[in-house]
Amino acid sequence: MAKGQKGAIRPASESVGVTPVLARTQAPAPSTDDVGVLFTTQAQSMTNEQTPVVAVDAAPVLIPEPVAVSMPGFTPVKYIGKRAEHIEVAYATRLIFKAGESKWVPDSAAAKMLKNHKDVYAPGDTPTTDSVKATAKQNQKEDEDMQDLRDSISYMDKDSLAKFAKIHYQVDFDAKVTTAERRAKVIGLIDQYGTA
Repeated sequence: MAKGQKGAIRPASESVGVTPVLARTQAPAPSTDDVGVLFTTQAQSMTNEQTPVVAVDAAPVLIPEPVAVSMPGFTPVKYIGKRAEHIEVAYATRLIFKAGESKWVPDSAAAKMLKNHKDVYAPGDTPTTDSVKATAKQNQKEDEDMQDLRDSISYMDKDSLAKFAKIHYQVDFDAKVTTAERRAKVIGLIDQYGTA
């Protein structure tokens, strides 16, 4: 490739406004296919055996488009109800929907939900790989938070458990109830109603 052509490697003295990237002289000379690989955020430690190389007109980085995901036996259903968060219990899916969120629902339950509750559910958007990854990451964080709460409950004493149940679930314990029974009841309330 001739000097000055697009994609060519020029000496630092001929480049205008381009910061040189240092490369070791022992490394093989870069080919024109490697031009986009030469960019770096920090220069390597300098020795006498290094010479400056400048990458010019590098190819743009391509970001793949999100791919639609499909799951056989499941249908995407979108929650369009009034609440900010909704737990579906009528068809025993126990899915937790946030307002406007689409989730995969088994086909048998999805057909009933869409037919019988048109004011609450609508056909959902097919999730993409990016949204599936984001949802998985969010679910993992929620699971970690729930586990942290369970761990803290396992260390609470009798009075702390009573205060927690009163504040979060408006449940009063009889003074005769043991610590283990209170702990089991509080964990049951969390499993049934979630965190308040």
